[in-house]
Amino acid sequence: MIRSSLPVLSLAWLASCASPGADWNLAPLYSRHTAPQQVRAEIAGGLIRFEQNQQTTRRAWNPVYWEEETAGHQRIDFLFPFGRAESSKKRDRDWVRLWPFFWREAERRPDGVLETDWAFYPFFTGGSAEDGSEDSFAFFPFYGHLENWLSFEEVDFVLFPLWARTKKDGTQTNHFLFPLFSKRSGNSTGWKFFPLFGWKEIPGRSKSHFILWPFFTYSETELHKKNPMRSWFLFPFYGSKIQGDYQAKTMLWPFFGWANRPSTHYRSWQFWPLLKFEHSEKGGGRQLSRVLPFFLQYQDDQTEFTSLLWPIFWHRKDHLEEMERESWYAVPLFWKSKTKYKNGRVEDYLRIFPFYTRRTITHQHNTTTQIASPDAGLAVSRNWLYPFSLWKETTESRSGFREKRAFFSLYRELRAAGHSRKSVPLIGGVWEEPDGTRHHSWLLGLIRWSSGEHGGWQAPAFPGPGWPDLSHLPIPIQSLSQDTLQ
Repeated sequence: MIRSSLPVLSLAWLASCASPGADWNLAPLYSRHTAPQQVRAEIAGGLIRFEQNQQTTRRAWNPVYWEEETAGHQRIDFLFPFGRAESSKKRDRDWVRLWPFFWREAERRPDGVLETDWAFYPFFTGGSAEDGSEDSFAFFPFYGHLENWLSFEEVDFVLFPLWARTKKDGTQTNHFLFPLFSKRSGNSTGWKFFPLFGWKEIPGRSKSHFILWPFFTYSETELHKKNPMRSWFLFPFYGSKIQGDYQAKTMLWPFFGWANRPSTHYRSWQFWPLLKFEHSEKGGGRQLSRVLPFFLQYQDDQTEFTSLLWPIFWHRKDHLEEMERESWYAVPLFWKSKTKYKNGRVEDYLRIFPFYTRRTITHQHNTTTQIASPDAGLAVSRNWLYPFSLWKETTESRSGFREKRAFFSLYRELRAAGHSRKSVPLIGGVWEEPDGTRHHSWLLGLIRWSSGEHGGWQAPAFPGPGWPDLSHLPIPIQSLSQDTLQ
């Protein structure tokens, strides 16, 4: 009799199980939550997770791998903080780095030619272009020919530092036993026997000399202008710089210094690093008062800030063409800022490091807010802290989107397009539809019912809550927002 009942019991058990595509909440072991155009799935409290909405897909296996894909753009962190990769279809650019061993970048130039640069540190580096306009390779320190490397047009070397040659802005420099000997030719001429003596000249623009560097240096710059600048320095005793009516002097560098320009009413003096005062009534209105560590104040036509007990307490204002920003800091614990853009966009940011962060964007009658606790910056949080976050929350006023997550996903709420789902593992949760119908699922989905016109008891759906997958449902176009928070 008992044996004959086993198939019936097995069928009854299978019939009471939730389908693999339904919402489950067995956190921290496994959880899956859906809403229209939204999927969230986690294993091991979020160490392994998958997120997807109408714009973005994210995957993570913390702390080994994190990936984000949007339309035409992909970002990857691996072995954080050492590995990073990006790919952009819009720019036709791919970039990858494994610090400090490897780096590679490929990007299509405005002329349509694909250019690739790479390096295996500290020995190999190189690059090439599809049309042959660039061909670089170096096996440090034995041999190298590099094009468009750092700030140079070309770099060649053999048995570095025995011999090297650089080309930049029409000037060729040959180095022997770098940095001891060098000779310049082309648009700039000169030579040096470092640190004994050296000189260089750009005809009609500048010339400079040094003897026993850094003990004596002399230079003349901006020779093509009405008032060239001339300076000399007998380190560390005395230095002078003169350009027109501007004069600057230093004595026992860097401790004592003073300068003035009568035409702009500019004047300054300092006793480094504790005291410095600057004042100007023209040319940007630069003002600086520094009495460290007690007081620091600076102002020009774009920026003004005040610091008390430097570098701890700060108040700053930035006045730029496209935006206005006001910020308050108490380093390293507190940071608050408000930014107003010319297009009407307003951003508010509050951070109490590392316990709490709140970001808000208001634009075109829509407000998007993101809250995280704790928070140690975007990259650290997504690669290390996410599973252990006590609370994460994202809301959007226009669409009504809302997502809330507690530690190890022990509470989860997801709302989109009028559907709202809340659940706690083992205990259960509630799903509310746009028409007000409420579905209840309790005790691992074994007790389920719904309210409304067609409400009543529902079949069990172990392990619960067992609600159907809503991710395929569309979101009304008018509720989509162009503002996103990373």
